[in-house]
Amino acid sequence: MKNISMRIALAMAGIAGLGMMAKADVVDQLTVTIPFQFEANGATLPAGHYRVARVSDINPSEGLVLTSFDKRAIALVFPVDMEEARTNKLALTFENAGDHRALARIQTAQHVFNFRVPKSDTTTILADGAFSGVHGSK
Repeated sequence: MKNISMRIALAMAGIAGLGMMAKADVVDQLTVTIPFQFEANGATLPAGHYRVARVSDINPSEGLVLTSFDKRAIALVFPVDMEEARTNKLALTFENAGDHRALARIQTAQHVFNFRVPKSDTTTILADGAFSGVHGSK
């Protein structure tokens, strides 16, 4: 009887572990290498490897966090609008804002997040995918 109880307990623990693994499938997350200094939400961030992830698992419009462990930099960015991604293209878009580049858009496999960019006389999109190593989760 003791053996059966132990097997049932192990089976229940295994089922609970599978449920936790299913939750680990993260949305709106990607890693990217940005080869230039840029501005995000008023903060100036150095060139480097960044991980982009949602602040909230429940509400994607609550913002994203950009983290660079190699440069010890972090920034919270809050979208002015968000929409469902129509394609599975992962990209970050930057615009010239005066003498610096500002993060204008992040597209993950699930959503497109648009950010407010300071006004400038010459606003130019630098290019999606002009940097290496964009990887995301589906």
